Amino acid sequence: MLPKTLTTENRWVCWKFIAGRKVPINANTGSSAKVNDPTTWTTYENASGLLATDRTLEGVGFMLGDGFAGVDLDACLDETGEIQPWAGDVISTFPTYCETSPSKTGVKIFLKGEVSKGRRKNLGVKTGDKAPGIEVYGGGRYFAVTGNAWKGCNPDVVDCQMPLDALVQQYWPEPPARLLDRPPAKESSSRGGGIDIAERARRYLQEMPDAIEGQGGDLDTYKVACVLVLDFDMTIDEAWPILQEWNESHCDPPWDDLRLRRKLDEANKQGGERGRLLNDAGNGERPSASVQGGLSLLDLPPDAEDDWPEPIASEAFHGVAGEFVDATLPETEADEAALLFHFLTFAAAMMGRERYFPIGGTSHHARLFSVAVGGTATGRKGTALDCVSHVFRIVDSLAASHEPDGDSAASTPDDGFCKNNIVNGLTSGAGLIWAIRDARDDDRKTDSGVQDKRLLVVESELGGVLRACQRKENDLSAVMRDSWDGKQLRSLAKQEPATASSPHINLIGHITREELRATLSKVDTANGFANRILWYCARRSKLLPRGGLLHILDLSGIVGRIRSAIAFARQSGRMTRTDAAEAAWEVAYRMLTAPRPGVFGNVTTRAEAQTLRLSMLYALLDESNVIDVQHLQAALAVWRYSEASARWTFGASLGNSTADELLAALRAVKPKGLTSTEVSALFQRNRSASLIREAFGILQRYGLARCETVNTGKGGRPALVYFAT
Repeated sequence: MLPKTLTTENRWVCWKFIAGRKVPINANTGSSAKVNDPTTWTTYENASGLLATDRTLEGVGFMLGDGFAGVDLDACLDETGEIQPWAGDVISTFPTYCETSPSKTGVKIFLKGEVSKGRRKNLGVKTGDKAPGIEVYGGGRYFAVTGNAWKGCNPDVVDCQMPLDALVQQYWPEPPARLLDRPPAKESSSRGGGIDIAERARRYLQEMPDAIEGQGGDLDTYKVACVLVLDFDMTIDEAWPILQEWNESHCDPPWDDLRLRRKLDEANKQGGERGRLLNDAGNGERPSASVQGGLSLLDLPPDAEDDWPEPIASEAFHGVAGEFVDATLPETEADEAALLFHFLTFAAAMMGRERYFPIGGTSHHARLFSVAVGGTATGRKGTALDCVSHVFRIVDSLAASHEPDGDSAASTPDDGFCKNNIVNGLTSGAGLIWAIRDARDDDRKTDSGVQDKRLLVVESELGGVLRACQRKENDLSAVMRDSWDGKQLRSLAKQEPATASSPHINLIGHITREELRATLSKVDTANGFANRILWYCARRSKLLPRGGLLHILDLSGIVGRIRSAIAFARQSGRMTRTDAAEAAWEVAYRMLTAPRPGVFGNVTTRAEAQTLRLSMLYALLDESNVIDVQHLQAALAVWRYSEASARWTFGASLGNSTADELLAALRAVKPKGLTSTEVSALFQRNRSASLIREAFGILQRYGLARCETVNTGKGGRPALVYFAT
């Protein structure tokens, strides 16, 4: 039985293992939840309800913060449930609710209290998955909740500020003020004073932010590596043990040694000034913002703290697509998501529409529109395209020299795709149709047309296409929508009327968030053009001042698998799902079809169709006409990243300014509410009651607000009060 103090709070999420890590899941949408975004949390009832129906989830979790704190005792229980003495001593000091962890090797303590920042301390040697240790958090984290109460604990969560303060002082004692204020001894000119440098570096790192998964932790860890090898001018061997210590105490979860060492190696490759913190001013204290942005952190992604989406889940890197990303990512500054989306779209374009999945009277094909959203230069969108194009050009060149077996001309990829089937510069629907027009032989004209209906449109400046769509009487938006649907395209231009049967048009686009918001019209967000696009965020993954070594990679195995998969896909056939995939699809379908509010909702309403196409593509890359669970999981991972990217790109606007303002006001006074009189005053009485009712109806429809009739206790009639949920 869980404490009501917890179950009555709207701080609940679900969680699942992704790449060995417990990732919080928004129970309302099925996408990732964020520890700093209460809109991705929900009630205990909603979270536990989804857990009961979604077999991919592992449990529910509670978000700490706003007066709720937690103590996590890791690896303190043996196989028999016997607790280590140090952990027993800690538990005995907290008269509050405690429970065993999901792994059954630790204990979590839930309490009311405040702590200035999260802390972690290892207390022994790692013998299993974790070393014995203690962690304390007052926010910015969630605890997985099991309901397996610790024997004899308080069944409720109570205030434990005093024992919490005592615990922090016991395990993380603050040094006397005189030691903090004393400048460090100056080193000799030789590296013989390395001990002093190491201690100064450790003190400096204590003031740097913790690296938290899903909150820019990857970038924060890279910054620490830069500080050690660049700003303190350490060798790799000198920096490595310090970075390992910081990783254990400040990273949640800690990095494995391979990835951590890679960050140190990448930092060491940077050029520029070294030893910036070894001068007289380098006393181990945080420099000013202008100094901290020096050469060691030059040109890092600008959106790191701007609620950037969490990294794409590992399930997305299934099969040859994942192998390609793994092989090329270390040798490029491109984003791993950008590499993946470009790869999938390129593959979809070359595969054609011979394979199909029937739903009702509609045949779906693996056809994608994908658009990268990032900074003008720092997004490295073009870099990702270059990497993918490099590989598919090799595939194309091999096809040109291949003699097909048997009678099927489609048994191998057609040669010349990269030369003949990739276009840019869209300006009109008629021009797009003309590129894949049907043959024509009538009284007016004879035209052999274009036999190959596959087309990959690459628009590195998508803003121009969006502006063209807005021109009066321009049919580009309508033709693009029909081409995504696979319908016959028809141009009624007087000079050159044309049709295009069985089109297979795929789109790769690049744009910045600012330009996208400025050029995508309300019409295109509402008429279905925007929701036919897989939007995804992309930014520079690392700094490679000398460039990567992509040109010397041996990609022959990957190229062979791509070529074989394309040949398989170009044979006509119907696709199906396994029984296990059907069961998983039924669960996912409810999540994918759930209503989403505002502009964000308008651009993500084809979630189920996008996920189906992605799952088809992953199956075809495995040379299978049967979609299995792993293909669906990969597709869902891609969709969830696209959905999170759309949220970052288009914001949380509901498409109704009154509803946006009302929701902001209700959240500002939460958990209190606003009476109808106060709501009217909020808008300075210049919004009609009907507009306010309409706005509240939008909030209520999406579960963002509720209203109650409340007795004011002043002898007057009850008041209608609005609350944010």
